[in-house]
Amino acid sequence: MSGIKNQQILIPQKIYIGDTAEIRCTFNLPDFHAEPATADFLSQIDGETCEIAQVEFSPAGTDFYQLSVIFVPWKTGEIQLPPIFIGGLPLEFQAVHVESLAESQTALKEPVPPILLPGTAYRIYGAIIIALIFVLAAIRMIVKRKSLAFFVRTQILRLKCRRSRKITEKKLLAMLSDRTLTDKQWAERVQKIMRKYLSVKYQADFLARAASEIIPAVFEIIGGIQEDKNEFLGQIAEVFLRTDFVRYSSRGVLLENEKNRLTDTLLGAIAGVESA
Repeated sequence: MSGIKNQQILIPQKIYIGDTAEIRCTFNLPDFHAEPATADFLSQIDGETCEIAQVEFSPAGTDFYQLSVIFVPWKTGEIQLPPIFIGGLPLEFQAVHVESLAESQTALKEPVPPILLPGTAYRIYGAIIIALIFVLAAIRMIVKRKSLAFFVRTQILRLKCRRSRKITEKKLLAMLSDRTLTDKQWAERVQKIMRKYLSVKYQADFLARAASEIIPAVFEIIGGIQEDKNEFLGQIAEVFLRTDFVRYSSRGVLLENEKNRLTDTLLGAIAGVESA
């Protein structure tokens, strides 16, 4: 028995488990007035393979008809529906393929590089260069941190010495016009002023040392590396000896204009010590 020739399409073309799909068959049968044997067709369907939701049969033009089978597949692979008889003639369906989500491959597009605003690349390059400069500068500072620390300490000491010199000179000159001081008081204050100056200059504590110990201690600190200063340090030593005599001797008095002479000696010695 020859079957009914038909044209079959699957809607949609790709189906997956659980999808609602349609097999639509169009065929030509002249002088035909029968209905499809739907009940017999449904009795042959394996419910574990697919489920038939609806079978529709309708005219599609003169002597043309359309059969639509709406179904839901429940397994992957090929599904073959049994033939359906129309007017005693079988209409055979083509097998349909049910896709597997696990095996289907999704074509991935190549990643698109980020869209940069005009000038952004230059800013990025500039930021990288600046960062490298900072890193190199930081490394250089770390490597030479000892030299840098020494330089900073030296500059701070210079500023302190410069300020100490100005204060010392100002105080020595101010004492010349102070007529309220006795000779012993004047000698004591001169020593205190010079002790503070030498303590700052040579970073040592000379406030509690005997006057005779101060200059030898200074020579020990400089270790002979400033021999050109020896003359000026000697002048300061002479002033300490003279003011010690004025302070502690019962006959200790200053001669006429000796305050001016001793002050000039100290100012000259300070200038010599501070000279490059």
